[in-house]
Amino acid sequence: MTAQLIRASTCPVCRGVHGDAPAWWPVCPDHGHWLHERRVTADGIVYGCAGWKCTHTQTLTGRITMTTEQAASAALALTDGQDYWDDRQLAALKQLGIKDVTRADLQVFLHYCQRTGLDPFSRQIYMIARRTKENGEWVSKQTIQVGIDGLRVIAQRAARRDGVSLSYGPTKWYDDDGNEYPVWVRLKPPAAASVTIYRDGKPFPGVARFASFAAYTGQGQLQGQWAVMGDHLIAKCAEAQALRKAFPHDLEGIQVTDEAGQSREVVISHRAYAEPYNDTPQPAIRGPRQQAATDAALDAAVDAEFDRIGLEGHERENYIYKLANKPHGAQLSDGDLRFVLDSLRYDPQKDEGCKDLAALIDLCAVEAS
Repeated sequence: MTAQLIRASTCPVCRGVHGDAPAWWPVCPDHGHWLHERRVTADGIVYGCAGWKCTHTQTLTGRITMTTEQAASAALALTDGQDYWDDRQLAALKQLGIKDVTRADLQVFLHYCQRTGLDPFSRQIYMIARRTKENGEWVSKQTIQVGIDGLRVIAQRAARRDGVSLSYGPTKWYDDDGNEYPVWVRLKPPAAASVTIYRDGKPFPGVARFASFAAYTGQGQLQGQWAVMGDHLIAKCAEAQALRKAFPHDLEGIQVTDEAGQSREVVISHRAYAEPYNDTPQPAIRGPRQQAATDAALDAAVDAEFDRIGLEGHERENYIYKLANKPHGAQLSDGDLRFVLDSLRYDPQKDEGCKDLAALIDLCAVEAS
């Protein structure tokens, strides 16, 4: 069997994670063990269960093979007892945008990857640099985050490991007066949301207030997806709270990306952002291509970066809004455009920044995660 990601729930018999086998690997229906190759016959290759006295076998017409993506994932997988990233893994992490980090940051990230069983090379778990103030100075700090799907995967694995049931109650939303709604259909965001997780029938409620989690600009406007699908995001925050209560040992300290909105720290996509976050309101402009004459130099600098990347036409405007983390058509300030310009820049000597269109696409994907 090829190397697999080793975690606390790895079976010592078959070296797989029960209930988590990929679709292309046969599994024993009685014991859940991943099957191993036994012998080659005229009918095909026989795979059998590693369980004691288990006679279950499965004959396949060919040897189990992996796609290029699966093979790459197996080659990068963490191994049992690994205490640091190897050279191939470090190169892959750099390709994913994790640069200029300390050895201690990488050690902590490795610990969380091993503890949660999430694969950083499949983008199940992220290490993201954020700006924060310490003693009056702006510094970059690494945060480890996962999406709500990652928390669900961890909780489901923990439930199987502990032999407990996991179920959900209905999601509920609330208005400013505390009235409860089974579905939120208003244009105005809800005041709060609640989700209840049941572990072996015992309820673990999670409640999230919109004002506590939503991301706002310095001008008090909602940022990004919070402006267009706030009801969905606040429900995910409530679900994360409930899952963390139900499985505290497995989920403690793991932050969901949507829970980071109110921190007022700037996601900088794993690279240093020299300009501090500015809380001072700035004059708004009508759009990224409709600036005042005094901003001509800034506008030209943004255009020059898009020329270098090779992006033309209306797509430039789409990416400006993505990089600014604003809904399309929203007003952008000078500070927003300066952030866009810094995000687009590339340093060839350090090989850092937005090198080409592929890097721009990856950058926007991280900002939206």
